[in-house]
Amino acid sequence: MNQLIAHHGVIFKPKSGLMWVSTAPYQCGEFVCYDLNKVFNEYTKLEEDQEIISDSLTIPADEFLKSEDYKQFVKFKNLKHYIQFITKAPGYIYLSGKLENAFVKSNPQSYYTYQILGDYFKSKYNYQVAFNYYKKALVKEIASVKEENQIKKEMMSCFKHLN
Repeated sequence: MNQLIAHHGVIFKPKSGLMWVSTAPYQCGEFVCYDLNKVFNEYTKLEEDQEIISDSLTIPADEFLKSEDYKQFVKFKNLKHYIQFITKAPGYIYLSGKLENAFVKSNPQSYYTYQILGDYFKSKYNYQVAFNYYKKALVKEIASVKEENQIKKEMMSCFKHLN
């Protein structure tokens, strides 16, 4: 499972009656433990908020959160949202070359990086640059045939504008 896509993770140890639930960000934060035997036997009549986790059984957060790769992932996500916003925004908001390069550098192995940039440049009628980004996307591993076909469709649309 890709930890940076899924929202929650749950681990069960049924014979012991233990359950761990992931915390943010994504599934990389610590996994807090609930002793279901205590939950269903001792906490059935709670009338006020009370912490019911078993602190001593908490699984620590992933060390990945301290890595340069995670910092690049966060940068990618933030820039992705900005680029998608200005792709759809009316008016004349343009992506600077500096942000374009930072976006590519934040996730250069993903087809999605180049697809997003292709979509942006196509929306600004810069069909040659869009075509080139779609072409780069197609040499990367693509998540599904549907997404690959969408990139090819966008690329062909750009090609028609170039001729």
